[in-house]
Amino acid sequence: MLSPQFVNAKDLRVQMGVLNETGILEEKLKTVGVKKEVMVDTFLKAVESIPEGSPEEKKLPDSVVNFYNSIVEGKDPSPEEIAKMEASKKKGPKREGPSNEQLAYDMVKAGKSEDEIAKAFNDRYHKRDQKDAEFIKKRIAIYTRIAKKRIEKESGGEADTE
Repeated sequence: MLSPQFVNAKDLRVQMGVLNETGILEEKLKTVGVKKEVMVDTFLKAVESIPEGSPEEKKLPDSVVNFYNSIVEGKDPSPEEIAKMEASKKKGPKREGPSNEQLAYDMVKAGKSEDEIAKAFNDRYHKRDQKDAEFIKKRIAIYTRIAKKRIEKESGGEADTE
């Protein structure tokens, strides 16, 4: 049987709602303000309380039956699978290198030309499958303006408020 911690809470709430809508149960199952472990137990007991072969059992939607079976017949992930899931949650941002703001700052500070800055940003956005030239052009303008203000502020001058 699948441990409650590995049951998808959103799917559980949906299936409890579906079960509630059938009108089979005497009392509706509570899904708000209830811990997931309690909801799993309540859901399983509610489905199991329906007599086998009864007219009520025939009214059970397939989605409820399938979800119930996935919990009862399911197995907890292995420690290796759990470690993989945890590692994937801890991964950093997908981008490589500095942020867009830092890239613009470094390039402006190094005195790179507008064409060099544009090429760097175009390459970066094209790697992300973002090929909308207007979008990229606006991003370059935004990040370059931020970089220039930051450099001016660092040098002791007042930032230009264009």
